[in-house]
Amino acid sequence: MEQKTSAFRFSRESLYGFLFLLMLLAAGVLGFLQQRTVIEPYRVGNEVLQLEVTQTARDRERGLSGRDTVGTADGMLFVFPEAGRHGIWMKDMRFDIDIVWVADGKIVDIAPRVPYVQTTQELPIYYPRLPADWVIEVPAGTAEREGWKIGDSVVPSP
Repeated sequence: MEQKTSAFRFSRESLYGFLFLLMLLAAGVLGFLQQRTVIEPYRVGNEVLQLEVTQTARDRERGLSGRDTVGTADGMLFVFPEAGRHGIWMKDMRFDIDIVWVADGKIVDIAPRVPYVQTTQELPIYYPRLPADWVIEVPAGTAEREGWKIGDSVVPSP
């Protein structure tokens, strides 16, 4: 009587192909995790806002470009690795914003009602008077409506 055995064998090429697919899957999962949107509460002056926090330099460069609104959050928080006179431009923006620069948990400058510009020409860049390590973008008129001023605190809210 003849015995049938089923042997599952990997060729070297099949093994390399499987490992390559496994690495692609791992890279995709890591990329997805890095792209997730993080929204956290921050107290700005007396108001608690839900701010979308940028996660990468690419996110900081893109900012609110290409959107019709700030989205589900009240605004966007750009966290820079170090304080500086970080300039903000309105590339591909579709709505006006207030720009608020923050250093050491205090507002150091505000550019209110910055208009979006539909142009192919060189765009203006808005800079703070003092170095900042955070920048907050909110819909135009928010800073005035909430009464924010230089020196107001900006801190994570529990």
